[in-house]
Amino acid sequence: MSGNGKTYTEVLLDVYEKIDVVEQRITGKLDATIRDNADFKARLAAGDEKFAATDDKIAACYKTLNKDIADNKKTIEKVRNLNTFIALLGSTIAGIIGVNK
Repeated sequence: MSGNGKTYTEVLLDVYEKIDVVEQRITGKLDATIRDNADFKARLAAGDEKFAATDDKIAACYKTLNKDIADNKKTIEKVRNLNTFIALLGSTIAGIIGVNK
């Protein structure tokens, strides 16, 4: 017997009962955490899908912009060549007129 009138077995049963209550609380919290994790994982997967879709759109825009930039470079090069030819022609004409006077 212990000092409060309970036998050693009764004290152990009380302790085990308290341990059981604590285990149930912990198990309940773990279950809630697992449920929350499942919800979190589902939201994370949805976010990943949105980011993947955005990445696909960006990749498509990147391809389009690269093509547009390449086309613009060709056009700009043609205009530069035309400007150079006009300037060269003007300089030649001015030179010919200046030499003849």
